[in-house]
Amino acid sequence: MARPVLRTDLCDLLGIEYPFLLAGMGPVAGGIVGPVATAPLAAAISNGGGLGVLGGSGYAPERLRKEINKVRGLTDKPFGVDLLLPANYMGGASNKPPPVDPRDLVPAEVREGLKGILADLGVPWVDAPAVTTETRPALRGRSTGMSDAQMEVVIEEKVPVFAAGLGSPAPWLDRLRANGTVVLSLVGNVKNAKRVAEAGVDAVVAQGTEAGG
Repeated sequence: MARPVLRTDLCDLLGIEYPFLLAGMGPVAGGIVGPVATAPLAAAISNGGGLGVLGGSGYAPERLRKEINKVRGLTDKPFGVDLLLPANYMGGASNKPPPVDPRDLVPAEVREGLKGILADLGVPWVDAPAVTTETRPALRGRSTGMSDAQMEVVIEEKVPVFAAGLGSPAPWLDRLRANGTVVLSLVGNVKNAKRVAEAGVDAVVAQGTEAGG
């Protein structure tokens, strides 16, 4: 069989057909909208030949486990999980819920403007659920305790690919490798690219200020 035109070394590394990766986009609009890279979307990308990536940063550990299993129920292809790790990992810190509901940070006029746009398009406005440690862990200040717990789930579930959307996955590399997990690290500057490359990640993903999610 002829080699697909779009097949690259990255495809071989990740076990996918095409070099397309879903960005592991978590909650947006200050938490008003839930994760973008959900289990159904991640599974659809994987089933299409790319790498679906679950945006896991907004999930408490056990909810994250449920979402990982949801992806597995929708695809038998490789997929990944993206988490935001502390910039300087210390370990052992306690997790505290956000002191402020992120939805309250969006000005009322912005909210009303969005409602008007949706009304013009015939799209109903849906209020997000209340912010709890289940629906929205402490992203402000990124608790190392929360990251520890989320990473334990990733390791226990032996996900095929792990993507560090922020920070360095170095403290967990040995355990991830023992599971056969491919480790990616997203970086925004040369300094961090060198840091994670020296740590030994499998691939460095360079992103610019236009990156969203």
